[in-house]
Amino acid sequence: MRLTLATALLLGSVTLAHAGQVILGWDYPLAWQQGTTYVLRITTLQRGLPTGTTRTMAPFTPQQCSQWPDPTRTPETLCGPVCLDPGDDSLALDAIHAGQQSDDSTILDLDLTSTSPCTPTTVVQHPTQPPPTSSSGSTATTVAGAAVAVGATVAAASSSGSGSVNIAGLPNMGCVTWAITGPCFCNPYTPCVQVEYWEPGWLIETVKRPGTTALDLAAPLMQAAFSALGVPPFGGGGAGNATGAGHTNLQYNDVHVMAFPQLLGGPCTGCAPNPQSFQLNYASELDPAWRTAIAVPSPLDLIQQIGVWAHLYPRGGKAIHGSEPVGSGIAAMRGMDIAFQPVGTPPNVETHVVLAPTGGRSTCCQLASPVQTPCFPAGTPPMLWESGTVSPRGTYVWIFWRKRSCCVHPNQSTCGITLPGVGGYGANGCLIPSTP
Repeated sequence: MRLTLATALLLGSVTLAHAGQVILGWDYPLAWQQGTTYVLRITTLQRGLPTGTTRTMAPFTPQQCSQWPDPTRTPETLCGPVCLDPGDDSLALDAIHAGQQSDDSTILDLDLTSTSPCTPTTVVQHPTQPPPTSSSGSTATTVAGAAVAVGATVAAASSSGSGSVNIAGLPNMGCVTWAITGPCFCNPYTPCVQVEYWEPGWLIETVKRPGTTALDLAAPLMQAAFSALGVPPFGGGGAGNATGAGHTNLQYNDVHVMAFPQLLGGPCTGCAPNPQSFQLNYASELDPAWRTAIAVPSPLDLIQQIGVWAHLYPRGGKAIHGSEPVGSGIAAMRGMDIAFQPVGTPPNVETHVVLAPTGGRSTCCQLASPVQTPCFPAGTPPMLWESGTVSPRGTYVWIFWRKRSCCVHPNQSTCGITLPGVGGYGANGCLIPSTP
């Protein structure tokens, strides 16, 4: 039985003049409302840069909903508040009931041009929808996993048909490797402890088909970025290896670099989760230099070598290697470097189009999909990790981990990602911390 919000909930459009609290209205069958969680996905475009957030909607009571005018209200109508910041917002709503997730809703676009206090001001109109259908012969589609942190639910569906990936289940938590490294002082009068651990820093996806993604949360960010810049997704490559310019094993990948949403928090972030940190930093489809990259030989080539994989430069989508997973890793490492440093190192001073610089980078990587590996330095010989990692669709997801170190009160030395039973040991072979 597959849940639907009326075969994908439809939110009607409405024009708003001010940011602030908006009242969303939607229909959902009465028999299914009890025990259902509604997850709102918001993509906001500010100064040309998309950011994504995910929030749980708590519906008002019918009496509360009746306080706002809605001529299409039915007994199945629900409503709830959401506070939005200024910018162009795209909203989509999902329902999770009995461990099953609805189809994605239609997308509602709002243009919020200024800030006003969060007080109930607007009802978003919606058409009445028929109830979902079910049959004993239908195929169950379940939510692969949901990460819950301080009342915020981030849910990602897993479906072999769509190839979607559950972000919360991607990190190999054995890479955390928490440790107390010595005493320190939080202030002259308070003895504390120095802790260090690894946390997921960046999520990097490589694809053979430009403009596609296997990450549910990334899709609206990419759509907003392409629309804002007026550039359709384009690129080249193909689903397999190519032969050209006298070379065999010539590969091409497009790459998407995203900040990993900190769903659990940790000692160095005040133990506070930040699921709203998910952000699209770089999409190679928007960067012409990714497809035309060339490099001038330089004495720095050996220093900038990605281990035994390839040279870092030229920082583009083409790579020559007999292994497709390694070719994906080369693209991921180049994309990570571009998102940190859009202008290249002399003599290769090419300029790339970056949506939002990462402010940091790392060489500590982990293949997360189609299979999960331990953490290892980028450039590690393929024989140590590559066996059984080929993706049938040519799509790969990597996580680049960053090392955190801070002086904290002993009571705060382990929390979030470092809690026993959450973060583990033995799956991290990285010795060099990430570059700040």
